[in-house]
Amino acid sequence: MNYRKEYGGFVNAVVKKHLRALPEYTREGLGMECWAAIMSAINRWDGSKGSLNAWVHMTVYGRMKDLRKKHAAMKRHRGFAKRL
Repeated sequence: MNYRKEYGGFVNAVVKKHLRALPEYTREGLGMECWAAIMSAINRWDGSKGSLNAWVHMTVYGRMKDLRKKHAAMKRHRGFAKRL
């Protein structure tokens, strides 16, 4: 299966959607995070967990959520450091 063809549009849409929320990442960096999540999801998927597409989407959106949480924590930490 050609995963680049199958999930390329999805990756572009996710990157476009999350690029503004994660300013420390470049378009290429977010794309690499998405592809890493996709490959991880494909390796962990077995047929009992529903469709592969649903599994990939859930994993990629979970990774983006983790990145946003990490970004928010860094912003809070920087704000705290400025007050000292």
